[in-house]
Amino acid sequence: AISLGSLSRILSFDLPVISSGSSMNSVASGGSSSSLFGGVFAASSAVRHAFTGSQKTLWTSDTCLLSFSPSGTGGNLTMFATSSILWGSLSESFTYDSPVSTISPSNIPVMTQQGLRSSIFGKDFGTYSVCGASGAGSTVSESTLWLSDSVLQSRIAVGVGSTKLVSVSIGRLVDSLSQAMSFDSPQITSIRNLAENSTILAESINAGSYDSSTKMRIGHTSCRFTRWVSDSSVLCGLPSELPVKMMVVITASQQLGTFIAFTS
Repeated sequence: AISLGSLSRILSFDLPVISSGSSMNSVASGGSSSSLFGGVFAASSAVRHAFTGSQKTLWTSDTCLLSFSPSGTGGNLTMFATSSILWGSLSESFTYDSPVSTISPSNIPVMTQQGLRSSIFGKDFGTYSVCGASGAGSTVSESTLWLSDSVLQSRIAVGVGSTKLVSVSIGRLVDSLSQAMSFDSPQITSIRNLAENSTILAESINAGSYDSSTKMRIGHTSCRFTRWVSDSSVLCGLPSELPVKMMVVITASQQLGTFIAFTS
């Protein structure tokens, strides 16, 4: 009879090691070559850029792999080299160029129903008309028109606020530019019913096309209530004591406007 026995988990192979790399940057569309240096690389080794596999991995020696990047965005990405189920990594080592560079105009009126468009400048937006999307803050633009590889035209949706992040998606590519645009600040143009019924109506512009947590105060004292009526009208319940000369302040999405008024 033949007897067999076994002893598990007593033998292992060295892990792949990435010690350094060169040309560790790519355009967003991918296809850029990078060299990874280290050890214990095999002919079957593969390279990943964060969670995405390379377009192609070429084994040149036990100590060098040549990788062609997939499409993507972002910076400080971890590179992985895998051999079978074994892997090694080099953290915060790879970056993509940012497709989005500027937006013009960077400040637009709160009310944009007239079809005002902003141009988004950058690169790698595609060499033909593609199905792209853009947005300001958390709101998707009403429409996005591809003009060229470096220009998109976006019809920004109605909104309020400042230092909005502008985002662009082209196919699987997503990129953003922080603090890229803002909407006009609210302004009070006149005050009605200043001393009547303990309520004033602030006639304004840029108060928003919806209630965006609009608040009003008299000097440092908040109104008893603030009621948004429209982009051009906001009601304020006056506090009990009023100075002869007072500063009326309106705030909409952290932007403010002021108006000096007199009680008599």
